[in-house]
Amino acid sequence: MRPVAFPPDDIVTLFREHKVLTKQEVLDACGCKTMTLWKALHDYGYFTSYNFNAKYYTLRDVPTFDELGLWAYRKVRFSRWGTLSQTLTELIERSDTGYVASELTSLLAVEVAPELSRLHGLGRIPRQKVGPRFVYVASDERVRSAQVSARQETLEQALEEARLPRPEVIIAVLVDLIQHPGARAPAVARRLKRRKIPLAEKDVQAIFTRYNLAGKKGP
Repeated sequence: MRPVAFPPDDIVTLFREHKVLTKQEVLDACGCKTMTLWKALHDYGYFTSYNFNAKYYTLRDVPTFDELGLWAYRKVRFSRWGTLSQTLTELIERSDTGYVASELTSLLAVEVAPELSRLHGLGRIPRQKVGPRFVYVASDERVRSAQVSARQETLEQALEEARLPRPEVIIAVLVDLIQHPGARAPAVARRLKRRKIPLAEKDVQAIFTRYNLAGKKGP
């Protein structure tokens, strides 16, 4: 047999120098055969990118994965879970509230809607409509139920906060309550109006409810 032009240890050294390489870049640099490259990678351990059609490779101990198991090198993305489909499944299964497609697209920096639809069609990832959008959730029924409940609570809180007045108006209400402990919503609204801060009684009550304050409806 002809000797290998580039020893497997040198393939590892090449990856350590460049961190992320394509198969062709390694072959061009070392002059070895494809099987030699595969053996070196297999023996050492490696990851393929979940974007760029798994074109890029890195050694198993190069990435510093974040708390979600993700790592980026320039524009190349890797996951400790492997492929895009495996990564989507793991992220969804481990999430407290499930994910909508746009959240996963932002998180992974790739368009995931087609893959989510494919996995859902295969029965691998359930989804449930919460509010106006589909949420992709865990396959385990108990986990799924908890995710949906948490997502609904988050949605309700977001809607409630969207209905609240501007932060400076909320502060004005809180200051008024400090000055007038136990005041009720109509009285607070009247005092703010005299200070040129027009605020409906229902808006004052919404602030009371949101922050669990003592004020009540009534005169």
